Amino acid sequence: MTVAADLGGPARVTPSRRPLPEEPTDAAGPRLRATGLRKSYGSFHLSDVDLDVRAGRIQGFFGPNGSGKTTTLSILAGLVTPDGGSVVQLPGPRPSGREPMAVLLESFGYNPFLTGREHLRTVARRFGRPASRVTEVLEEAGIAPAARRRIGRYSLGMRCRLGIAEVLLVDADVVLLDEPTNGLDPDGIVWLRRVIRRMAAEGRAVLLSSHMLNEAEGLIDDAVFLLDGRVEWAGPYQDVVVAASERYVGLRGSANTFEVAERLAGRGVDVLQAGPDELAVRVEQVAEAEAIVAETGQSVSVTSLGRPSLDLVYHLIRSHGLRHQEVSDRE
Repeated sequence: MTVAADLGGPARVTPSRRPLPEEPTDAAGPRLRATGLRKSYGSFHLSDVDLDVRAGRIQGFFGPNGSGKTTTLSILAGLVTPDGGSVVQLPGPRPSGREPMAVLLESFGYNPFLTGREHLRTVARRFGRPASRVTEVLEEAGIAPAARRRIGRYSLGMRCRLGIAEVLLVDADVVLLDEPTNGLDPDGIVWLRRVIRRMAAEGRAVLLSSHMLNEAEGLIDDAVFLLDGRVEWAGPYQDVVVAASERYVGLRGSANTFEVAERLAGRGVDVLQAGPDELAVRVEQVAEAEAIVAETGQSVSVTSLGRPSLDLVYHLIRSHGLRHQEVSDRE
């Protein structure tokens, strides 16, 4: 289920379509900027989170459970009022009829007694979209055959497709997607990647939050990694990939990489499975790793790791092995 929000000062959800408050425009296109967001729930504290989601780009938003991603997205969507900070949307030159924002949050639900078509018709009436557009997005999302089925009988993947259909129907400058691949099969993931990339190509600013890192790989332009309520790293994704590739090397040659990885991890070496026959080890631990492997009577060769995966990048940042300041210092 989506909401559309009008932003200017504190974020809020509006019950009906309203124009954006007068804000400076960004010639490059729509932009969502959050500055110094703070929110406390008991012992959890979201602390000074900054985000800049720009037109024509897809920004990945990553972090472990409890890091504050859902809280941040809820603030951006206007569902939660922050304790401090601001959220401002710079509209840019907007195509006629486009809404300020469309949001798909994993926590949203649907009326299980409505059919998919009935739900989308309700959305279409709210945002002034023609009934013909409902049919179009049902077809595009691949759920037209189930349009007359009650949503309560939809599979998880079908509900995901319904949510994307709703986002397409709302047609907004800024799109926030929370776990949009949840429940999709491989064909659905390929379709969704194409849809998201098209959104950006048409000048929208897209924020994508996902735990499925391999599904975000190759899709994102920028990335924000949140840990314990704070931004650990933010910027162009290519920058952090280059930095990560300089922190790890590959180990090849072992007949049983899993056994070697277990032995290395048990001795305190930071090791990851980089491929079926390759391990990734921190540069500063290579000599130690080679000595441990030699104890088993095996030998390994040290190789360049090539382009690290998003999983490896996430692990490096998660273990505080790379911070934004370190990347900035390299530039």
